[in-house]
Amino acid sequence: MKTNSKLTTTLSIAALIVIGIGTYAHVETKEIALSRTHTCSLAFTAPNITAQAAYVYDLKTGQVLFAKNEEAQLPLASITKVATALVAARELGGSQTISIQEDALTPEGDSGLFAGEVWEVGDLIDFTLITSSNDGARALALSAAEDSIDSFIDAMNVYIKSIGAKQTFFLNETGLDVSSTTAGSYGSARDIAILLTHAYRNDQDTLIGSAQAASVYTSRSGFVHPVEHTSSVTGTIPGELIVKTGFTDLAGGNLAVLSEIFPGRPIALVVLGADRETRDAEIQELVAGTKQALKRATLCNTF
Repeated sequence: MKTNSKLTTTLSIAALIVIGIGTYAHVETKEIALSRTHTCSLAFTAPNITAQAAYVYDLKTGQVLFAKNEEAQLPLASITKVATALVAARELGGSQTISIQEDALTPEGDSGLFAGEVWEVGDLIDFTLITSSNDGARALALSAAEDSIDSFIDAMNVYIKSIGAKQTFFLNETGLDVSSTTAGSYGSARDIAILLTHAYRNDQDTLIGSAQAASVYTSRSGFVHPVEHTSSVTGTIPGELIVKTGFTDLAGGNLAVLSEIFPGRPIALVVLGADRETRDAEIQELVAGTKQALKRATLCNTF
């Protein structure tokens, strides 16, 4: 039988091409697999976090994405006002009106409120959280208190324990330092994430105004109050829902954020004991790390 050498040569070349393609595909698949394995093994890192404590919590999965001294009990400063707002809203409702009592204007700082001025509770809560108004927090506490300001502080402490934030307690409604050695409230970064989580799931409407970068409020008395947020992160983080700052001499710079960084993926981010000038940048670093972690989770099918 005569062999067609030309045909044999062509078939041999074709076979080699097929083998070569298969080998290349195998190598490529192996390289992709190695790349995926490497990517999936990467940990959430935030090397520039200088805050005394930090915490990033994924509400959907219950996973802790980042933690640094998350159980350290530290001064909370004005993050306290998140609890103040929630307890006051529970007692007063959002649409009820209250009058600013003279005693409400006694705490440190002047946010522009007037004695006798009438506010809708929901607007005063937003105003207080955006500007971190000590007068606003005192006004809410006085109006919501059953008999004295102490009874309102007691209600705050009952509330915070009831949601499982066991390392947190309040001495006042503002978070202002009580003395040069005693803060107005103490808690952990983990506890603040618990507080934000509970608020997101149960009282989101109460705190939604806290994420506004700027606004203008007109009290029922007709006084106009333009405001700007105390944090520069507002308006820069996707899906911001809650943003609250804190600063005192004892606390340093604090910042708590709850944001749906990806739609339907709420994340709580907290820094405590940073510098006042660096707290925003450190939250932004945690946001960047969170975005990378969520992208990895999608790639690695752990979303």
